Amino acid sequence: MPRLARCSGNRGMTRRRFLIDVLIVMFGISAWVGVNGIYVQLPLLVLTAPEGWSLPAYIVVIVQAANIGPVLYALSRKFFPNLCKESAWISSLLILGSVAMGTLAFVYETKTSINGTEHSVALLALIFFTALVGCSSSVLFVPYLRNFHEVHLVSFFVGEGLSGLLPSAVALVQGVGGNEECKSPESNSTNDTASSNHEVPHFSPKIYFLFLFSLLVASTCAFWILECSLVSQDKSDPKLSTVFRTPLPHCNQCPSHENLSSGIPKFETRIAEEVTEATSLQSDTTIAYNGVVRSYLYVLIGLICFAGNGFLPGIQSYSCLPYGNVAYHLTVTLAHLSNPIACVLALWMPPPGPRGITKVSTLAVIASTYVTWLAFSSPTPPWRGTTLGTILVVLAWIALTGLVTYAKLSITAIFRRESGATSLFYVGVVTQAGSVAGAIFSFVLTNYSTLLTPYKSCIPSS
Repeated sequence: MPRLARCSGNRGMTRRRFLIDVLIVMFGISAWVGVNGIYVQLPLLVLTAPEGWSLPAYIVVIVQAANIGPVLYALSRKFFPNLCKESAWISSLLILGSVAMGTLAFVYETKTSINGTEHSVALLALIFFTALVGCSSSVLFVPYLRNFHEVHLVSFFVGEGLSGLLPSAVALVQGVGGNEECKSPESNSTNDTASSNHEVPHFSPKIYFLFLFSLLVASTCAFWILECSLVSQDKSDPKLSTVFRTPLPHCNQCPSHENLSSGIPKFETRIAEEVTEATSLQSDTTIAYNGVVRSYLYVLIGLICFAGNGFLPGIQSYSCLPYGNVAYHLTVTLAHLSNPIACVLALWMPPPGPRGITKVSTLAVIASTYVTWLAFSSPTPPWRGTTLGTILVVLAWIALTGLVTYAKLSITAIFRRESGATSLFYVGVVTQAGSVAGAIFSFVLTNYSTLLTPYKSCIPSS
């Protein structure tokens, strides 16, 4: 009889842990689902926004500006430690992100005139509030998980991965709107403009944003249930609460050394910790690199983030749209899928040393050079209007995203394995500096120079 009771208790504990896993996965989805979803929807947004092809550059800068959130939180923790509970900060952010996404569904096409020029002020402002959730997740969400058993941390990583996979999958189902193909101007047909195809997506951006809103609401409710479970466990059975409250290593230092640089939705830093731990099981020795190698890696990750987090996302539309909206749509959605896939593959392969990272970075340079060449060749890049050109631009962006992700992950893992928190802090500083510089450069290039020329489509303005 006692044996049966013990088995029943184990089954109850298993069910309880499974429920906690599900809730933490939902909580993890909220980290970057808003920003990821907006980037995935860009092929449709550029068709209606007054900024047109420059809209991605605006969004990159806005997302980078949202890093003010974790900075303010870190400062408040230092100077006003009793100002507000950690759970209250998280709850406020989730509510803010949900309200912003819900509002965005109804005002994303709203235009505001500033000095005689129309801008998507409402869209960009709501994107900023949505990005605050993602940018603050590294200093709020991960430390909060110290309240739960360490095994549940993996569930949070799964949720972060789904924050990119789910919007991409839904966008693939949504399809594209607006085929960029036009007839030749030499054509004598009187129906040239009317003859251009205008494909209609299966559902509008409004429905898509409402889907993201529902995910954020579900994530908010999941967090509230998690918080209530902590409170109830503390009050009812302190012994049982040890299942949930197992401190995670370095949790007290999270605000000071967590990577605050993520201007584009990523979760390489947390995956880097998993990679490092997996590698440490294979070898107990720690390799110490000299100052030259360390400086080289710092410069390399700065350049990688300059291009991958700032510059290239800002010119992506110029690189892809001349091949049609289908090419742009596939590029954005599939490239977002390659990010978490690259992180998962890194868990199965030990991170390479500096030479291996150099090889990966070289391949990334080749891919980035190709897509940059296409952007500067707009509106008539090579192989435009051919299947070959479409395939090449899509594959180049998928490879570029995967290589950049793997290179950043590997460099972060090296510094974490070698020197720990101090080096990771400087990695965060360099990463942020590179990302911001790249974002500003792409913004200036697309808005205040004539080097990038958008392709004039035949789609009538709405």
